[in-house]
Amino acid sequence: MTWMLNCELEKLGFQVSDLTYENLIAERYDLVHLHFFEGLTGFRNPLRVIQRMGRLLKGIDRQRAAGAKLIYTAHNVVTHDAPWRGLENWYLEQFLRRVDGTIFVSEVSIPLVRQTFPELKSPSVVIPLSDYGDWYEDRVTGPEARAEFGIPESALVVAHLGLIRKYKNVPALMRAFSADPGDHCLLIGGRVAEDDLRGEIEALAAADPRIKLELGHLDDDRIQFFMRAADVAVFPYRNILNSGSAMMALTFGKPVVVPNVGSMPELQQRINADWVRLYDGEFSESVLSSAIAWAKETDRGERPPMAELSVAAIAAQHAEFYRKIAGTSA
Repeated sequence: MTWMLNCELEKLGFQVSDLTYENLIAERYDLVHLHFFEGLTGFRNPLRVIQRMGRLLKGIDRQRAAGAKLIYTAHNVVTHDAPWRGLENWYLEQFLRRVDGTIFVSEVSIPLVRQTFPELKSPSVVIPLSDYGDWYEDRVTGPEARAEFGIPESALVVAHLGLIRKYKNVPALMRAFSADPGDHCLLIGGRVAEDDLRGEIEALAAADPRIKLELGHLDDDRIQFFMRAADVAVFPYRNILNSGSAMMALTFGKPVVVPNVGSMPELQQRINADWVRLYDGEFSESVLSSAIAWAKETDRGERPPMAELSVAAIAAQHAEFYRKIAGTSA
């Protein structure tokens, strides 16, 4: 999502560069904005975490000494499945002490983040995730997409798309699906982060021919085949604060099923219950069965009402906050 935001910010007159150590040392910026820590702290070797985070803080300190302001978007309370949680938290505390302005993507995340990291005392604003606009190709029809995967026209298709990690609970979705003997298909696409998880998913798929897998990196133009083949997207996360995958499915006009946790109730309120279905407790066969019935029986039109979540609208809110923190006018 950050690349779409950056494109829209450039249309609004901002000059945007990648946040790299080399740029932080060589260039001079008015604002430095960090969204995610996964690329800095998700290493099995703790020395790489120390190296990457140390370089980041050094670069940020150089920019702040020259007058730059630091913006942080709190997409999560902490990163998912961090191999060195204590080390990551220590560095995150050092980073948050330097932050000049914080963007929360939901109201519910504010107390969660601030209670976990009281070092974060900066002014803040709530700016939700945007839709995906026209970023992804969308030129194939439903029948063409189903033919690509060998899915019958009569089948109801449940889809799960995105990077597959343990907290996303994909095996639970597969087991619930296999327990339902209906004329359905489960379509799963995305790179699997852990080898043992990949083995479990492949074994479950081998036992049910109605499950179609495409495990690996999906190019942008491949996404449309999954979304156009689908009737409903299901994301049975064990824990989640925000979901870019849910926003992607909604952008393609697909209803989504998500747990009643984190900012998912806010997402439902921003759109409506015809497009965003919440479930409580553990994901199960009954949850999936009722979700399938909801997907089939609800008259919801072709597109969800998401004008306020367009990329342009969300970029304008970022621009306003940037100027506030930088102390400049429009």
